[in-house]
Amino acid sequence: MTDAEKAVQAAKEELDAVTSARPVSTTEIIDGKGGTHPTGWTPELVCKLSLGIGIFAILSFALVALLIWQKRCAAQILRTFGILVIIFAAVFLVIAGYSDTQITPVIGLLGTIAGYLLGRRIQTPSANGGQKAPGAS
Repeated sequence: MTDAEKAVQAAKEELDAVTSARPVSTTEIIDGKGGTHPTGWTPELVCKLSLGIGIFAILSFALVALLIWQKRCAAQILRTFGILVIIFAAVFLVIAGYSDTQITPVIGLLGTIAGYLLGRRIQTPSANGGQKAPGAS
């Protein structure tokens, strides 16, 4: 048998071994040596993490609602509320296990909104009734 025939035979055997192997579950990954091991992200864990993030988000939003009820600065509350929504949405999307192609545009949009909220200047009322100080242009 020539070297080319040996290489073809070895490739066929490898292909047969791969196609006849048991399917890998979604909670396992294939390591470089052909073995599998658990990923650690079971559906139960994902549900628990999502529920925990949801409860923490609801508690945070309740605190923001308390600030609104106490008539604090509306612009600061909007900024805080917006940033919290963005953080919780991004963390939830990552935990829920969406793929890179599904999550990339959403994270980009959330980042744009966060940049707007954090970069926007909030005007505070001046002590002299809105008039400019002498010498100010």
